[in-house]
Amino acid sequence: MDRGKLKSRKHVCRKGRRVVLYRGSKAIARTKSNRRGKWHVSLGANRRAGRYDAVAKKTKHHSLVCKRARSRTVTIGGGGGGGTAFTTKLTIRFTPAGPYTGGTFSGTVGSPEAACISGRTVRVFSQGNSTAIGSDTSNASGSWQVQAPPSLPSGNYYAATPAKSISAGSCGAGQSPTVSAP
Repeated sequence: MDRGKLKSRKHVCRKGRRVVLYRGSKAIARTKSNRRGKWHVSLGANRRAGRYDAVAKKTKHHSLVCKRARSRTVTIGGGGGGGTAFTTKLTIRFTPAGPYTGGTFSGTVGSPEAACISGRTVRVFSQGNSTAIGSDTSNASGSWQVQAPPSLPSGNYYAATPAKSISAGSCGAGQSPTVSAP
């Protein structure tokens, strides 16, 4: 629920109303409605599966009082689909194994949604090159590991994982910061 529409027979009670989006008792986003009563907020990192309430604050327009309006409670991210897009965060590090033996790239897949952590395909790339040097699938704790070839050239490397569909919505694609190797 990151958009909605205020309904009122009085036009002045729709436009410019302050709308606050709550998760429980915590206000997580604020916006104002447009002249037609429509509003939109970008939840970003605050977007999680759960119950949300949108509240239009009580206002006065000249002598007219616009009552406080509360939406029905909406649940985001329950089973059976939905449009919740969960963020994905990737980490990467390089551990050299010794001269002429390559090394290991390793890291973790992180997300506020547990279903977005395990079973993710992670590929390691050299910066500026679209061909992966290796790939792995993350385990239940999100860990992954890719063996570097012995002839690994010095440079900057990063890990990436594509988006994934889950029953609660989708897991966003993720890309780690770069790491220097060897």
